[in-house]
Amino acid sequence: DLTVRQDGGTWRLSGTLTAVPWGSAAEHVVLLAEKDGVPCIAMARTSDATISGNRNMAREPRDTLTFDNAPVEIGEAASSTGTTDPIRLYGALVRSVQMAGAIERSVAEAVQYAQDRTQFGQPISKFQSIQHQLAHLAAKSAQATIAAASACRAADRGDPQFEIATAKIIAGETAKTATTIAHQVHGAIGFTYEHALHFTTRRLWSWRPEFGPESHWAEELGRRVAARGADAFWADLTQRQSS
Repeated sequence: DLTVRQDGGTWRLSGTLTAVPWGSAAEHVVLLAEKDGVPCIAMARTSDATISGNRNMAREPRDTLTFDNAPVEIGEAASSTGTTDPIRLYGALVRSVQMAGAIERSVAEAVQYAQDRTQFGQPISKFQSIQHQLAHLAAKSAQATIAAASACRAADRGDPQFEIATAKIIAGETAKTATTIAHQVHGAIGFTYEHALHFTTRRLWSWRPEFGPESHWAEELGRRVAARGADAFWADLTQRQSS
């Protein structure tokens, strides 16, 4: 519901931003607003907003910023960047990379705990069921890391929509696996505030829906495939894999 209008020689912004990461700490926010019915990228000073503080599950600031005819700098139309919502797109890229790193961390913590924790006179890492879980987690972590790296390379090339959507889907699905297995390996100790594991898993739970959950990006991919037509699906897929 963000709109900008021209007041003399100044563009002014009205509307509300919710769940802004570190909104109360940042000096400016980059946002997507509507100008004469067309989406555009804008930048506003947070000092011109009324700020209501909030936090996510990981206790990171996710603030609400309300603008009422605040002066704003207008950038290019969103469509000129190749997507109607570049902030969501590149925000999803950042979250995919962060989540891949957090998943790697959960693997390292689970492996270390399995080696340190003993049961029946031996480390629990010797138990086949634990080994299977850790191997599955490590494989999913590698998948998320590779997808995030591929999305970063695509962003350098200038057309990253397919790769970012894929990376965010994989990161979200892997986050569910990572938090489940890591906490199962740790047992009850992983849920205590004194243990470091929850600092990783609570961020994965919090980051998973930000800048679009898996369902949003799966729909984006579906619309992209449908727009190109069935005859182009296989050629497009193999061309991207080979590149």
